[in-house]
Amino acid sequence: VYVVVHHGVVGVLTPTAVYNHAAAWNRPVLWAMIHGAYVVLAAAANLIAWRLSEQAREGTVAVLNATGEALFGIDSEGSITFANPAMSRLTGWSIEEMEGAHHHVLLGHASGDGRTYDLTTCPVCSDIEASTGENRDDHQFARRDGGRFPVEYSSHPVSASSRADVLVAVVNFEDVTDRRAFEEELAHRALHDSLTGLPNRTLFVDHVVLGLAEMERSGTSLAVIFCDLDRFKRINDSLGHEAGDRLLCQVTERLMAAARAGDTVARLGGDEFVICCGAVGTTANA
Repeated sequence: VYVVVHHGVVGVLTPTAVYNHAAAWNRPVLWAMIHGAYVVLAAAANLIAWRLSEQAREGTVAVLNATGEALFGIDSEGSITFANPAMSRLTGWSIEEMEGAHHHVLLGHASGDGRTYDLTTCPVCSDIEASTGENRDDHQFARRDGGRFPVEYSSHPVSASSRADVLVAVVNFEDVTDRRAFEEELAHRALHDSLTGLPNRTLFVDHVVLGLAEMERSGTSLAVIFCDLDRFKRINDSLGHEAGDRLLCQVTERLMAAARAGDTVARLGGDEFVICCGAVGTTANA
């Protein structure tokens, strides 16, 4: 670039000097000014480019540090090239400790039920190797203290380069512990009585269906026992619903104590309870 600009400017000012630099000695001041201008312009261009690059880098770092979602980059060898503070907070590792470490070794990838993956079965490694973006919500990462937590993560391919120092993928993830607990709570409430914690009518019917199927396979008997509380309405009306709730909880404890392991005690509603007993043999045994 310098040679092209140099010869272009000089060619306009002194056409014969473009290919005859000796002629430039007749105009030393002009040549000194031209060369000086080239140096100043080149230095200014480099400074501007450097500053723009620094501003872009500082902007990128600011975004990474400000985002609440954990992020980390991976090179072709699986080493972490960068990590943000959110990832450090979730895992307990400092950014300095994470950078350069292999993500699989550091995070101890495991399935949603806690089964650990090796490098050949790890879905994150497979996604990165295949340069395919994936979104999964059945994964676990390990913390620095050895504990595990459920995560939802997304992997995004960036480059297919095989160079060790080139970023090939970015992974973002979030801790979904609270979400999992909430989902489990909702699922439990949908199938259990809120006062006593016993299975409700829906779950009880499922258990009866399973019991009938087992009865047909094994030739055993199945007993279903219904019971309710006499004059329960009088207790509610005279002592209040709080006293009635305490009575229902006490009845639940007694029924659970009397039932065998494997029997299902459920509350159908109000003061109505039901017990499903498998393999009872005869009605008398029930």
